[in-house]
Amino acid sequence: MKQIILSLVTALSVVALSLQAATLVQPGAKVRKLAGGMKFTEGPVWLPGESKVVFSDIPNSKLMQWSKKDGLSVFRKSEQANGNILDLQGRIISCQHAARNIIRIGKDGKAKVLTEKFEGNRFNSPNDVAVWKDGTLWFTPARCPCGRSNRTRVSTICSGWDRRISDLIIS
Repeated sequence: MKQIILSLVTALSVVALSLQAATLVQPGAKVRKLAGGMKFTEGPVWLPGESKVVFSDIPNSKLMQWSKKDGLSVFRKSEQANGNILDLQGRIISCQHAARNIIRIGKDGKAKVLTEKFEGNRFNSPNDVAVWKDGTLWFTPARCPCGRSNRTRVSTICSGWDRRISDLIIS
């Protein structure tokens, strides 16, 4: 019975999301491939002042950028960055799997580690990040995608949207 209910809820959720997604794309719009040659991409973030999108090519350890004017190019090297978002000042925040940290990329292109530990333990692998209206960061962990065993005690860091980073937002 539980499986039937779960299947029904899942099916209804897919239908609801499909209906919502249909309003995001104009009728008759054509989808076209803008670039290729990447292995696995995630974490797109739009930089409105520069009219470009920056996104992660995780296995290649690169943040890529694409604009209508210049096409595709490398934005900067990363440590298998995944989730990216802009903070309230318009700077890129990235979760890095291989470095096991969360960084902020300044307007000058330099990266600053915002956090990499909780209660003395290294993060397993920060995955996605969100910014609250007060500038607080929330992030999710992944389950050790880099081939490491899960030896770090992170029981409070391994379930959903966990840890706030409010004291680490430095101007």
